[in-house]
Amino acid sequence: MSEAERYASELAHTLHAVLSRMSVEQKVGQLIMIDIIYDSSGNPVTKVNDDVRKTLREVQPGGIILFGQNLKTVEQVRTLTADLQEESTVPLFLSTDQEGGRISRLTMAPDIPATDVPSEHVIGRTGDPRLARDAGRVLARELRALGMNMDMAPVADLDTNPGNQIVGDRAYGSDPVETGKMVAAAVRGIQSEDVCAVVKHFPGHGDTHGDSHNGRVSVPHDLARLSRVEFVPFRAGIDAGVDFVMTGHIAAPRVTGNNLPATLSPVLLGDVLRKQLKFDGIVITDDLSMKSLPPYSPGRLAVAIVQAGADMLLGPTDPREAAAALVSAVHDGTISGQRLDESVRRILRVKIERGIFVPPEADAWLTAQLATRRAAPVAPSEIGSPENRQIVRAILDAKPAE
Repeated sequence: MSEAERYASELAHTLHAVLSRMSVEQKVGQLIMIDIIYDSSGNPVTKVNDDVRKTLREVQPGGIILFGQNLKTVEQVRTLTADLQEESTVPLFLSTDQEGGRISRLTMAPDIPATDVPSEHVIGRTGDPRLARDAGRVLARELRALGMNMDMAPVADLDTNPGNQIVGDRAYGSDPVETGKMVAAAVRGIQSEDVCAVVKHFPGHGDTHGDSHNGRVSVPHDLARLSRVEFVPFRAGIDAGVDFVMTGHIAAPRVTGNNLPATLSPVLLGDVLRKQLKFDGIVITDDLSMKSLPPYSPGRLAVAIVQAGADMLLGPTDPREAAAALVSAVHDGTISGQRLDESVRRILRVKIERGIFVPPEADAWLTAQLATRRAAPVAPSEIGSPENRQIVRAILDAKPAE
């Protein structure tokens, strides 16, 4: 048996052992990524309080997404993320939206000296994937210095519709192949720092009208066109080994024959993303508070999403109701135990391989192998460092590609 074969075998054995000791409630919790923007009194959450502890205890979420309201200073964020992990039985994915450009939670906090990484549009104009990779490393290193291990980036949408202001400068460009090169490079840069990358928003938010935050959105193309254009950057990110693909709440009626958004579509998630694009990582939804989803209850929506093939639910409006509905669905057979384990296995595998979770079931050999794969520690002083600012300067000084 080769070392690679032994690694795969030991990892599979460890995952089986971890799953075997988890209750249905614990497994379901792993499928949920909550936000903790405000407490029950309407105040921004900047530390672990009783409300947060209660949610962590009752939901046992697999992850938490942080927003600008949660981020004040370097030490405050480091304390918050450390305390959140301390309160969790299975370590959390801790994430935020740090794309660069106008979607950068860290630079919104005036007392966090984060590097002001340019937008994907600015990086894309250079035509140099190495700069996309370096920018990804900067984003990831600064997140990791704050205790986060997941970045909701890069955007893999194409800027093909001038009337679409949701994507615009968040995209590397309009050319599928060139954009794909940038997406792949950014994925490699982010994940080289043991931070999970998330390519978004599948099946592509570029050539759409409307804002999925506010109402129904669809893409007008058939599968042949999507495969030739919109899917190309997603395929590049998948080939680069991206940990997550985020579903957009975007319908593709010429592919599915209905107006269900991708988040709820077994055709788009199963037939297309899993089988055609061969993605076996974690499928995470976009935020579930958006108005582009059907007006289902949080519980019904959660069950329908898992039935469609997604692995993680981002920001359910009522995480307790979502978790309870999923537990009930497993107990009554609406969702099989095997289907639940498929998602939990993907989630735990990434947590183990990124060094987020070291299960006691891992033997000494596997633990040593995992340790050799870890990126070097990042000190808080590296946030906004001269080296990081120099990478930004290189991007801004680069001549636009012809």
